[in-house]
Amino acid sequence: GKLLPYPPVWVCGDGEAIDQIVPEVLERQFKLPRDTPADFVCSCPPYFDLETYDAGPNDLSMLPTYGEFLTKYRRIIAATTSLLRPQSMAAFVVGNIRDKNGMVLSLHHDTVSAFADACCAMYNDAVLLTALGTAPARASKTMSAASKLVSTHQNVSIFVKGSTFTKEDALRLGIRANADDLSQSQSQ
Repeated sequence: GKLLPYPPVWVCGDGEAIDQIVPEVLERQFKLPRDTPADFVCSCPPYFDLETYDAGPNDLSMLPTYGEFLTKYRRIIAATTSLLRPQSMAAFVVGNIRDKNGMVLSLHHDTVSAFADACCAMYNDAVLLTALGTAPARASKTMSAASKLVSTHQNVSIFVKGSTFTKEDALRLGIRANADDLSQSQSQ
């Protein structure tokens, strides 16, 4: 059978308005009530100005300072989590970056803090190893010039709206036990 009753939807727009954009999509595209809550949100937001997308004045990657980026980013997270059903989840893939002076900007920590302020608890945190690509060549240069490590990972952080997550919550979201758990429970 189908895993999801509705296909995923990608919407382009100002992230701060997600709590207005998504209800319109629900109504127009799926004929659902505007207040239908989400069970899951997944995002890999811009890492401040690491890559610029030039998608207009509301583009996170185009903001002039990390402080301005964080202010808007936190509002986007708050608006996004307002769409989630209680005990539902959000997954964000983020990595730390460096400022113009070479100091680390802890986007991962700032993301965790923004979710906590939006009443979401961190449920899981994993390291996503990225391909080394040119990292070895860059490492030689950055280590000899400024003793800086080259990052070869990102964080996949999973948050739950609320402070608990039970087996029943997992089942409601379609998260199923692995085969070993199923065979043990069936033999009892």
